[in-house]
Amino acid sequence: MNSLPMTSPAIIFGLSPTSLFLIRELSDAGIPVIGVGGHYESARFSRHIIKYCHGVDQDDLVDLVSNVYDEYGKKPVLFPTSDDYIESIGRKSKDLEKISYLQGSYTDGKAELFLNKSAFYKEVKNLGVFVPKIFVRKFSEDFLGDVDLIFPVLAKPAHIHKVKASLSGKKLYVIENRDRLEAFVSSPIANLGEWIIQELIPGPESEILVVAGYVDKNGDFHELLSARKVRQYPPGFGSASFVITEKNEDLIERSTDLIHSLGYQGIFAAEWKRDFRDNTFKMIEINPRVSLWFQIVHDAGKRLALKAYADLCDSKIDIKRKNLEPCCWRYASRDIYSALFYSFNKNTFSLQKPEASLLKKGRQLKKSWALWSQKDPLPAIMEPVNVIRKLWRRFFAK
Repeated sequence: MNSLPMTSPAIIFGLSPTSLFLIRELSDAGIPVIGVGGHYESARFSRHIIKYCHGVDQDDLVDLVSNVYDEYGKKPVLFPTSDDYIESIGRKSKDLEKISYLQGSYTDGKAELFLNKSAFYKEVKNLGVFVPKIFVRKFSEDFLGDVDLIFPVLAKPAHIHKVKASLSGKKLYVIENRDRLEAFVSSPIANLGEWIIQELIPGPESEILVVAGYVDKNGDFHELLSARKVRQYPPGFGSASFVITEKNEDLIERSTDLIHSLGYQGIFAAEWKRDFRDNTFKMIEINPRVSLWFQIVHDAGKRLALKAYADLCDSKIDIKRKNLEPCCWRYASRDIYSALFYSFNKNTFSLQKPEASLLKKGRQLKKSWALWSQKDPLPAIMEPVNVIRKLWRRFFAK
Protein backbone atom coordinates (compact mmCIF):
# COMPACT_ATOMS: atom_id res chain seq x y z
CA MET A 1 0.00 0.00 0.00
CA ASN A 2 1.21 3.51 -0.79
CA SER A 3 -0.35 5.06 2.27
CA LEU A 4 -1.97 3.80 5.42
CA PRO A 5 -5.63 4.59 6.20
CA MET A 6 -6.44 7.17 8.84
CA THR A 7 -8.88 4.80 10.52
CA SER A 8 -8.66 1.25 11.81
CA PRO A 9 -9.82 -1.35 9.29
CA ALA A 10 -12.79 -3.60 10.06
CA ILE A 11 -12.58 -7.36 9.58
CA ILE A 12 -15.92 -9.03 8.90
CA PHE A 13 -15.86 -12.76 9.69
CA GLY A 14 -18.48 -14.62 7.66
CA LEU A 15 -19.81 -13.31 4.35
CA SER A 16 -23.39 -14.53 4.32
CA PRO A 17 -26.16 -11.94 3.69
CA THR A 18 -26.06 -11.18 7.43
CA SER A 19 -22.73 -9.41 6.94
CA LEU A 20 -23.86 -7.02 4.20
CA PHE A 21 -25.36 -4.58 6.69
CA LEU A 22 -21.97 -4.19 8.39
CA ILE A 23 -19.93 -4.11 5.19
CA ARG A 24 -22.00 -1.41 3.50
CA GLU A 25 -22.52 0.85 6.52
CA LEU A 26 -18.87 0.83 7.54
CA SER A 27 -17.53 1.22 4.01
CA ASP A 28 -19.85 4.13 3.24
CA ALA A 29 -18.27 5.94 6.20
CA GLY A 30 -14.79 5.51 4.72
CA ILE A 31 -13.71 2.57 6.87
CA PRO A 32 -11.58 -0.07 5.09
CA VAL A 33 -13.49 -3.37 5.16
CA ILE A 34 -11.80 -6.77 4.91
CA GLY A 35 -14.02 -9.82 4.37
CA VAL A 36 -13.28 -13.33 5.62
CA GLY A 37 -15.45 -16.17 4.39
CA GLY A 38 -16.27 -18.73 1.72
CA HIS A 39 -15.57 -18.20 -1.98
CA TYR A 40 -19.26 -18.38 -2.92
CA GLU A 41 -20.85 -16.49 -0.04
CA SER A 42 -22.91 -13.60 -1.40
CA ALA A 43 -21.18 -10.76 0.46
CA ARG A 44 -17.86 -11.96 -0.95
CA PHE A 45 -18.84 -10.09 -4.13
CA SER A 46 -19.62 -6.74 -2.51
CA ARG A 47 -17.76 -3.82 -4.05
CA HIS A 48 -17.30 -2.46 -0.53
CA ILE A 49 -14.77 -5.16 0.44
CA ILE A 50 -11.25 -3.92 -0.31
CA LYS A 51 -9.61 -7.24 0.54
CA TYR A 52 -10.96 -10.78 0.67
CA CYS A 53 -9.49 -13.65 2.71
CA HIS A 54 -10.73 -17.21 2.42
CA GLY A 55 -12.33 -18.50 5.63
CA VAL A 56 -9.81 -19.51 8.27
CA ASP A 57 -9.92 -22.03 11.06
CA GLN A 58 -9.25 -21.24 14.70
CA ASP A 59 -5.53 -21.96 14.48
CA ASP A 60 -5.01 -19.42 11.68
CA LEU A 61 -7.24 -16.71 13.12
CA VAL A 62 -4.58 -14.87 15.11
CA ASP A 63 -2.12 -14.92 12.20
CA LEU A 64 -4.71 -13.41 9.85
CA VAL A 65 -5.54 -10.57 12.26
CA SER A 66 -1.85 -10.00 12.97
CA ASN A 67 -1.11 -9.69 9.25
CA VAL A 68 -3.87 -7.09 8.86
CA TYR A 69 -2.47 -5.17 11.84
CA ASP A 70 1.00 -5.17 10.29
CA GLU A 71 -0.29 -4.19 6.83
CA TYR A 72 -2.48 -1.29 7.93
CA GLY A 73 -0.48 -0.10 10.93
CA LYS A 74 -3.59 0.00 13.11
CA LYS A 75 -5.48 -2.52 15.17
CA PRO A 76 -8.47 -3.82 13.20
CA VAL A 77 -11.98 -3.99 14.67
CA LEU A 78 -13.41 -7.52 14.57
CA PHE A 79 -17.03 -8.26 13.67
CA PRO A 80 -18.01 -11.96 13.63
CA THR A 81 -21.34 -12.60 11.90
CA SER A 82 -21.74 -16.29 12.74
CA ASP A 83 -21.77 -18.31 15.95
CA ASP A 84 -18.79 -20.40 14.81
CA TYR A 85 -16.61 -17.32 14.43
CA ILE A 86 -17.80 -16.00 17.79
CA GLU A 87 -16.60 -19.18 19.46
CA SER A 88 -13.28 -19.11 17.62
CA ILE A 89 -12.66 -15.48 18.56
CA GLY A 90 -13.63 -16.21 22.16
CA ARG A 91 -11.11 -19.04 22.41
CA LYS A 92 -8.34 -16.82 21.04
CA SER A 93 -9.46 -13.60 22.74
CA LYS A 94 -6.36 -13.21 24.93
CA ASP A 95 -4.11 -13.17 21.88
CA LEU A 96 -6.53 -11.13 19.78
CA GLU A 97 -6.93 -8.38 22.39
CA LYS A 98 -3.29 -7.46 21.89
CA ILE A 99 -3.65 -6.88 18.14
CA SER A 100 -7.31 -5.94 17.59
CA TYR A 101 -10.46 -4.42 19.04
CA LEU A 102 -13.36 -6.69 19.94
CA GLN A 103 -16.49 -6.32 22.02
CA GLY A 104 -16.34 -7.28 25.68
CA SER A 105 -18.77 -10.17 25.40
CA TYR A 106 -16.23 -12.06 23.29
CA THR A 107 -13.64 -11.91 26.06
CA ASP A 108 -15.70 -12.45 29.22
CA GLY A 109 -17.72 -15.52 28.22
CA LYS A 110 -21.09 -13.75 27.90
CA ALA A 111 -21.40 -14.48 24.18
CA GLU A 112 -20.77 -18.17 24.83
CA LEU A 113 -23.58 -18.11 27.41
CA PHE A 114 -25.99 -16.78 24.78
CA LEU A 115 -24.96 -19.52 22.36
CA ASN A 116 -25.60 -22.27 24.91
CA LYS A 117 -29.40 -22.28 24.85
CA SER A 118 -29.89 -24.48 27.90
CA ALA A 119 -27.54 -22.39 30.08
CA PHE A 120 -29.02 -19.19 28.69
CA TYR A 121 -32.62 -20.17 29.50
CA LYS A 122 -31.60 -21.15 33.03
CA GLU A 123 -29.83 -17.83 33.61
CA VAL A 124 -32.69 -15.79 32.19
CA LYS A 125 -35.31 -17.68 34.18
CA ASN A 126 -33.34 -17.04 37.38
CA LEU A 127 -33.65 -13.32 36.62
CA GLY A 128 -37.44 -13.62 36.65
CA VAL A 129 -37.94 -13.40 32.89
CA PHE A 130 -40.60 -15.57 31.27
CA VAL A 131 -39.21 -18.29 29.00
CA PRO A 132 -40.83 -21.23 27.19
CA LYS A 133 -41.12 -24.42 29.23
CA ILE A 134 -38.16 -26.62 28.33
CA PHE A 135 -36.47 -29.93 29.09
CA VAL A 136 -32.78 -30.35 28.38
CA ARG A 137 -31.31 -33.84 27.98
CA LYS A 138 -29.11 -36.12 26.04
CA PHE A 139 -31.46 -38.67 24.53
CA SER A 140 -31.41 -42.11 26.11
CA GLU A 141 -33.78 -45.05 26.53
CA ASP A 142 -35.31 -43.61 29.69
CA PHE A 143 -35.55 -40.08 28.34
CA LEU A 144 -39.32 -40.10 28.17
CA GLY A 145 -39.86 -41.57 31.60
CA ASP A 146 -40.17 -38.38 33.65
CA VAL A 147 -41.12 -35.86 30.99
CA ASP A 148 -44.62 -34.37 31.05
CA LEU A 149 -45.22 -32.73 27.70
CA ILE A 150 -48.10 -31.00 25.96
CA PHE A 151 -47.78 -31.57 22.22
CA PRO A 152 -46.76 -30.31 19.77
CA VAL A 153 -43.24 -29.56 21.02
CA LEU A 154 -40.04 -28.30 19.44
CA ALA A 155 -36.77 -30.24 19.49
CA LYS A 156 -33.60 -28.24 18.88
CA PRO A 157 -29.91 -28.75 19.67
CA ALA A 158 -28.58 -26.89 22.69
CA HIS A 159 -25.57 -25.85 20.57
CA ILE A 160 -27.13 -25.58 17.12
CA HIS A 161 -24.11 -24.01 15.41
CA LYS A 162 -22.00 -27.05 16.29
CA VAL A 163 -24.31 -29.52 14.53
CA LYS A 164 -25.86 -27.26 11.90
CA ALA A 165 -24.18 -29.11 9.03
CA SER A 166 -26.00 -32.31 10.04
CA LEU A 167 -29.49 -30.76 10.16
CA SER A 168 -30.07 -30.39 6.40
CA GLY A 169 -30.89 -26.70 6.68
CA LYS A 170 -33.25 -27.03 9.66
CA LYS A 171 -32.93 -25.19 12.97
CA LEU A 172 -35.36 -27.43 14.86
CA TYR A 173 -37.99 -30.14 14.52
CA VAL A 174 -41.70 -29.90 15.24
CA ILE A 175 -42.91 -33.06 16.99
CA GLU A 176 -46.68 -33.50 16.98
CA ASN A 177 -47.20 -36.36 19.46
CA ARG A 178 -45.48 -38.84 21.76
CA ASP A 179 -45.17 -41.50 19.07
CA ARG A 180 -43.30 -39.05 16.88
CA LEU A 181 -41.05 -38.13 19.81
CA GLU A 182 -40.23 -41.77 20.45
CA ALA A 183 -39.36 -42.19 16.77
CA PHE A 184 -37.20 -39.08 16.90
CA VAL A 185 -35.34 -40.34 19.98
CA SER A 186 -34.49 -43.51 18.07
CA SER A 187 -33.22 -41.69 14.97
CA PRO A 188 -29.48 -41.10 14.28
CA ILE A 189 -29.90 -37.34 14.46
CA ALA A 190 -30.86 -37.60 18.14
CA ASN A 191 -27.26 -38.59 18.91
CA LEU A 192 -25.90 -35.13 18.07
CA GLY A 193 -25.43 -34.18 21.71
CA GLU A 194 -27.66 -32.26 24.10
CA TRP A 195 -31.18 -31.39 22.93
CA ILE A 196 -33.77 -28.93 24.15
CA ILE A 197 -37.41 -30.07 24.12
CA GLN A 198 -39.40 -26.85 24.22
CA GLU A 199 -43.10 -26.10 24.42
CA LEU A 200 -44.56 -24.61 21.28
CA ILE A 201 -45.84 -21.13 22.03
CA PRO A 202 -49.13 -20.93 20.09
CA GLY A 203 -49.93 -18.12 17.73
CA PRO A 204 -48.54 -17.02 14.36
CA GLU A 205 -44.90 -16.13 13.87
CA SER A 206 -46.03 -12.53 13.43
CA GLU A 207 -46.29 -12.47 17.24
CA ILE A 208 -42.46 -12.49 17.39
CA LEU A 209 -40.95 -9.11 18.23
CA VAL A 210 -37.27 -8.20 18.10
CA VAL A 211 -35.01 -5.49 19.48
CA ALA A 212 -31.64 -4.48 18.05
CA GLY A 213 -29.02 -2.34 19.74
CA TYR A 214 -25.50 -1.82 20.98
CA VAL A 215 -24.15 -1.70 24.55
CA ASP A 216 -20.99 0.39 24.80
CA LYS A 217 -17.98 -0.14 27.05
CA ASN A 218 -19.63 1.91 29.80
CA GLY A 219 -22.82 -0.15 29.72
CA ASP A 220 -24.92 2.49 27.93
CA PHE A 221 -27.37 1.52 25.18
CA HIS A 222 -27.35 2.99 21.67
CA GLU A 223 -29.15 2.78 18.31
CA LEU A 224 -32.10 0.84 19.74
CA LEU A 225 -34.78 -0.30 17.34
CA SER A 226 -37.81 -2.55 17.81
CA ALA A 227 -39.44 -4.49 14.99
CA ARG A 228 -41.84 -7.36 14.29
CA LYS A 229 -41.17 -10.53 12.37
CA VAL A 230 -44.07 -11.18 10.03
CA ARG A 231 -42.76 -14.24 8.19
CA GLN A 232 -39.76 -16.54 8.54
CA TYR A 233 -37.89 -19.06 6.43
CA PRO A 234 -38.37 -21.93 6.95
CA PRO A 235 -41.94 -20.94 7.85
CA GLY A 236 -42.75 -20.72 11.54
CA PHE A 237 -39.38 -21.55 13.05
CA GLY A 238 -36.59 -20.17 10.88
CA SER A 239 -34.82 -16.89 10.27
CA ALA A 240 -36.64 -13.70 9.35
CA SER A 241 -37.84 -13.22 5.79
CA PHE A 242 -40.35 -10.35 6.29
CA VAL A 243 -39.87 -7.75 9.06
CA ILE A 244 -41.49 -4.40 9.77
CA THR A 245 -40.37 -1.72 12.19
CA GLU A 246 -42.73 -1.29 15.11
CA LYS A 247 -42.21 1.09 18.00
CA ASN A 248 -42.49 -0.80 21.29
CA GLU A 249 -40.93 1.03 24.22
CA ASP A 250 -42.06 -1.63 26.69
CA LEU A 251 -40.20 -4.36 24.83
CA ILE A 252 -37.11 -2.18 24.42
CA GLU A 253 -37.12 -1.63 28.19
CA ARG A 254 -37.55 -5.36 28.87
CA SER A 255 -34.63 -6.12 26.56
CA THR A 256 -32.27 -3.49 27.93
CA ASP A 257 -33.09 -4.42 31.54
CA LEU A 258 -32.35 -8.08 30.85
CA ILE A 259 -29.16 -7.40 28.92
CA HIS A 260 -27.97 -5.03 31.63
CA SER A 261 -28.66 -7.68 34.29
CA LEU A 262 -26.62 -10.19 32.27
CA GLY A 263 -23.67 -7.79 32.13
CA TYR A 264 -23.43 -7.96 28.36
CA GLN A 265 -21.43 -5.55 26.19
CA GLY A 266 -21.65 -5.38 22.40
CA ILE A 267 -24.10 -5.75 19.50
CA PHE A 268 -27.27 -7.71 20.25
CA ALA A 269 -30.55 -8.89 18.76
CA ALA A 270 -33.19 -9.86 21.34
CA GLU A 271 -36.18 -11.97 20.28
CA TRP A 272 -39.48 -12.40 22.14
CA LYS A 273 -42.83 -14.01 21.37
CA ARG A 274 -46.15 -12.96 22.83
CA ASP A 275 -48.02 -15.84 24.44
CA PHE A 276 -51.74 -15.04 24.21
CA ARG A 277 -52.55 -17.72 26.82
CA ASP A 278 -51.29 -15.46 29.61
CA ASN A 279 -50.53 -12.31 27.56
CA THR A 280 -46.83 -12.39 28.43
CA PHE A 281 -43.74 -12.02 26.30
CA LYS A 282 -41.48 -15.08 26.40
CA MET A 283 -37.77 -14.67 25.78
CA ILE A 284 -36.71 -16.77 22.79
CA GLU A 285 -33.06 -15.82 22.36
CA ILE A 286 -30.46 -13.07 22.31
CA ASN A 287 -27.94 -13.14 19.48
CA PRO A 288 -24.53 -11.69 20.51
CA ARG A 289 -23.92 -10.32 17.01
CA VAL A 290 -25.69 -8.75 14.07
CA SER A 291 -28.73 -10.63 12.83
CA LEU A 292 -29.90 -11.29 9.28
CA TRP A 293 -32.55 -8.54 9.34
CA PHE A 294 -30.26 -5.72 10.57
CA GLN A 295 -30.31 -3.86 7.25
CA ILE A 296 -33.66 -2.52 8.41
CA VAL A 297 -31.86 -0.85 11.33
CA HIS A 298 -29.75 1.14 8.87
CA ASP A 299 -32.59 1.91 6.47
CA ALA A 300 -34.78 3.11 9.35
CA GLY A 301 -32.13 5.74 10.17
CA LYS A 302 -29.97 4.17 12.87
CA ARG A 303 -26.19 3.71 12.58
CA LEU A 304 -25.56 0.72 14.83
CA ALA A 305 -22.46 -0.60 13.03
CA LEU A 306 -20.75 2.78 13.08
CA LYS A 307 -21.57 3.32 16.74
CA ALA A 308 -20.09 -0.07 17.65
CA TYR A 309 -17.00 0.60 15.55
CA ALA A 310 -16.44 4.07 17.03
CA ASP A 311 -16.87 2.82 20.61
CA LEU A 312 -14.60 -0.20 20.23
CA CYS A 313 -11.63 1.65 18.71
CA ASP A 314 -12.28 5.05 20.37
CA SER A 315 -12.75 6.67 16.97
CA LYS A 316 -14.02 10.23 16.58
CA ILE A 317 -15.76 9.35 13.35
CA ASP A 318 -18.72 11.58 12.51
CA ILE A 319 -21.88 9.47 12.68
CA LYS A 320 -24.58 10.97 10.44
CA ARG A 321 -27.97 9.57 11.32
CA LYS A 322 -31.26 10.08 9.49
CA ASN A 323 -34.68 10.73 10.95
CA LEU A 324 -36.32 7.47 11.99
CA GLU A 325 -38.43 6.14 9.13
CA PRO A 326 -40.74 3.08 9.27
CA CYS A 327 -39.47 0.29 7.01
CA CYS A 328 -40.31 -3.16 5.71
CA TRP A 329 -37.40 -5.57 5.22
CA ARG A 330 -37.59 -8.67 3.03
CA TYR A 331 -35.34 -11.51 2.01
CA ALA A 332 -37.26 -11.77 -1.24
CA SER A 333 -36.44 -15.27 -2.51
CA ARG A 334 -36.99 -16.88 0.88
CA ASP A 335 -40.10 -14.88 1.64
CA ILE A 336 -41.74 -15.91 -1.63
CA TYR A 337 -41.27 -19.54 -0.60
CA SER A 338 -42.77 -18.88 2.86
CA ALA A 339 -45.72 -17.03 1.36
CA LEU A 340 -46.43 -19.95 -0.98
CA PHE A 341 -46.05 -22.40 1.90
CA TYR A 342 -48.83 -20.72 3.86
CA SER A 343 -51.03 -20.61 0.76
CA PHE A 344 -50.79 -24.39 0.33
CA ASN A 345 -50.75 -25.40 4.01
CA LYS A 346 -53.52 -23.29 5.52
CA ASN A 347 -55.07 -26.05 7.62
CA THR A 348 -52.21 -28.49 8.19
CA PHE A 349 -49.39 -26.37 9.65
CA SER A 350 -48.87 -26.24 13.43
CA LEU A 351 -49.06 -22.42 13.52
CA GLN A 352 -51.59 -19.99 12.08
CA LYS A 353 -50.52 -17.93 9.08
CA PRO A 354 -49.26 -14.37 9.72
CA GLU A 355 -51.87 -11.65 10.07
CA ALA A 356 -52.89 -10.23 6.70
CA SER A 357 -53.05 -6.67 8.09
CA LEU A 358 -49.34 -6.79 8.92
CA LEU A 359 -48.44 -7.96 5.42
CA LYS A 360 -50.53 -5.14 3.96
CA LYS A 361 -48.88 -2.62 6.27
CA GLY A 362 -45.42 -3.83 5.26
CA ARG A 363 -46.13 -3.34 1.57
CA GLN A 364 -46.90 0.32 2.24
CA LEU A 365 -43.63 1.08 4.05
CA LYS A 366 -40.21 2.09 2.77
CA LYS A 367 -38.46 -0.98 1.35
CA SER A 368 -35.36 -2.56 2.86
CA TRP A 369 -33.73 -5.60 1.27
CA ALA A 370 -31.53 -8.40 2.61
CA LEU A 371 -29.34 -8.50 -0.51
CA TRP A 372 -30.27 -5.94 -3.11
CA SER A 373 -28.59 -2.55 -3.32
CA GLN A 374 -28.55 -0.49 -6.49
CA LYS A 375 -25.05 0.70 -5.65
CA ASP A 376 -23.85 -2.81 -4.76
CA PRO A 377 -25.82 -5.31 -6.90
CA LEU A 378 -23.42 -8.26 -7.19
CA PRO A 379 -24.27 -9.95 -3.85
CA ALA A 380 -27.92 -10.25 -4.94
CA ILE A 381 -26.93 -11.42 -8.42
CA MET A 382 -24.57 -14.09 -7.05
CA GLU A 383 -26.85 -15.38 -4.30
CA PRO A 384 -28.69 -17.86 -6.62
CA VAL A 385 -25.31 -19.38 -7.52
CA ASN A 386 -24.59 -19.96 -3.85
CA VAL A 387 -28.06 -21.45 -3.27
CA ILE A 388 -27.65 -23.88 -6.17
CA ARG A 389 -24.22 -24.85 -4.90
CA LYS A 390 -25.62 -25.58 -1.42
CA LEU A 391 -28.46 -27.66 -2.80
CA TRP A 392 -26.07 -29.63 -4.98
CA ARG A 393 -23.79 -30.39 -2.04
CA ARG A 394 -26.73 -31.35 0.16
CA PHE A 395 -28.50 -33.68 -2.22
CA PHE A 396 -25.97 -34.87 -4.78
CA ALA A 397 -22.40 -34.49 -3.52
CA LYS A 398 -20.92 -37.56 -1.89
